[in-house]
Amino acid sequence: MWKPTAEEMFVAQGIVLADQVPACPAMLIHASPIQNAGLDRALIERCVRARNDGLVSKIVINGLKTGVCQENNLAYSGMEIFLHILHELGVPREDIIVLKSSFHTKVESQRFLRLAREYGWSSLVISDQPHKQLRCFLAIIASMDEVGFWPDVYNLPGPAIPLHLRMKKPVLRGVEPVDGTILDHLVAEFKRIVQYAQEPEVINGVPKFLRNATIPEMFAYLEHRGKR
Repeated sequence: MWKPTAEEMFVAQGIVLADQVPACPAMLIHASPIQNAGLDRALIERCVRARNDGLVSKIVINGLKTGVCQENNLAYSGMEIFLHILHELGVPREDIIVLKSSFHTKVESQRFLRLAREYGWSSLVISDQPHKQLRCFLAIIASMDEVGFWPDVYNLPGPAIPLHLRMKKPVLRGVEPVDGTILDHLVAEFKRIVQYAQEPEVINGVPKFLRNATIPEMFAYLEHRGKR
């Protein structure tokens, strides 16, 4: 069973939180991992600033609707709310692409890669709350071989989250939620990084979960990023 060393986690988190982002055609804002309208808006504002500064042209969001998110106990507030904030911040509708609904980060990643391949985009940006950014990067790296497309992907995490702010992450299908400070959510993310890096159990021909990359696989990817 692979489990990251403390050094691997320290270096990997440092890389995604301080990544140098060049100009790219498009950015995916992942569905939110927490229920907090203020933090959602702060993340979107950071992404819009990047667009206004010329770093990206298109902003891509998850197509899950608000009602579906509520019915399925998801943290994501829904595409309608993200669209409203983007419009409010001056992003024209033609510069926003809505992906097909995705219930999981890995599926979001796969659909973003297929979209990029369709448009011929060779470099991309992904953005999420800072405590989830590493898992998003590991998800899209693992998705590249599955989709058959290997672009250069960069990280633009959301702003820092106050240390003592309590946040809730409801979980699909009623699994016990994470309810606590950023420290609690970081611990939960570490557990997911370890869990999703393993080979999944297959039940009736269907894997129990979609596998993400390990941190060594991330380091191997970074050796070639920007050099192709």
